[in-house]
Amino acid sequence: MGGVGSGYWYRVPRRIYIEDTLQLDIRDLKRQGVLNGNGSGMLSWPVKQLSAEYSIGSAEVVLKAPWLVGKQGQHIFLSPSDCNFGGQRQWFECGACFRRVASLCCLNGLFRCRHCYCLPYRTQGMTKEARQFVKLNKLEQLIFDRYDNGFRCKKYGMHWKTYMKLMTQYVNMGGAQ
Repeated sequence: MGGVGSGYWYRVPRRIYIEDTLQLDIRDLKRQGVLNGNGSGMLSWPVKQLSAEYSIGSAEVVLKAPWLVGKQGQHIFLSPSDCNFGGQRQWFECGACFRRVASLCCLNGLFRCRHCYCLPYRTQGMTKEARQFVKLNKLEQLIFDRYDNGFRCKKYGMHWKTYMKLMTQYVNMGGAQ
């Protein structure tokens, strides 16, 4: 049993999730004021220690960086949609499937939507109990600031009404008091 060359030597690499990639989010660009008119500047991803030059036209964003595919830069088109109470909302248009998306991911030097790269969110592969555990930990980090003599204290500056609302959620999810 099990001679030379037997077994599965070539392992499948671990699954890549959307959280593991570089993301370009239109909401972040809007918050930073990048989408206000024509302009140019630098975008950076501190976690990956990468940056790219951008220039914005009326209907497209051009990204230029040595790690991106293409010498002319990558053109990402903007697609507006009308809002119900007036105004417009900008979306990125995926260069492969032409879908309107708020966030694009970069793999192998190309920004595409998560559907083109078949990228799931990390929680999509978890069981219900594991998702609840992650949610409970996030809620715990939101509520509690430090331990004082073994007791958890509410975060400094948090309103009591907010604390009580979050604490009720925490207890209902199975967190200890």
